Amino acid sequence: MAIFMTLGLATGVFVTSVTLQYGFDLDALLFGSILLVTCVLLISALLVLPALASIQVTQSFKQTILLSPVLGSISVILGLLFSIIEPNAAPGGTIVLSGLAILLVAILAKKIKGSA
Repeated sequence: MAIFMTLGLATGVFVTSVTLQYGFDLDALLFGSILLVTCVLLISALLVLPALASIQVTQSFKQTILLSPVLGSISVILGLLFSIIEPNAAPGGTIVLSGLAILLVAILAKKIKGSA
């Protein structure tokens, strides 16, 4: 990283990086921790949202277990397709948003079915 900082300073680029005594960057540490938190949020959303959506529309536990991975796969496919269509959208965020959309549709379907 020191080569890039020196090159940036030599070319006149404003370089902001804090290097500790032993040579690793705080920027890399921060980026790694943010990446870890993002992965944890994505994985927890992929576990929870499809299960909640399948609980809303199924009648038994066995149906819930069978439908939950299908809804999770659908949310991943929809999220990745949307991130391909919209180049500035992050794939992880669009996957979570598509899972939320599937959950909202399931809740609305249950409410409509219950009122009819």
